[in-house]
Amino acid sequence: MKKWALNWLRGSVRSYLDGGTSKKIVLGRMRKCYEHYGVSLHEIRLLIESTAVDPSSGISLNNEEKRKILDKLFEEFEESLKKSFDF
Repeated sequence: MKKWALNWLRGSVRSYLDGGTSKKIVLGRMRKCYEHYGVSLHEIRLLIESTAVDPSSGISLNNEEKRKILDKLFEEFEESLKKSFDF
């Protein structure tokens, strides 16, 4: 299931970059992968990094633009996790 979850998330991130999936949906899928499918923060980070430099993604943005967008997305995800554990 973990492999499936990573593939699902990779497709979601690519779709987000292409404008087909909203940020809210992708953040929710990241959380679901993390909480229910055993995907670690490190694995999500690696997926983000590899997606940013993947030339086969078909996304018209250059690597620097993709990295900037995806870094911000990952930071928002980390912040949402921190907030959910703060009381």
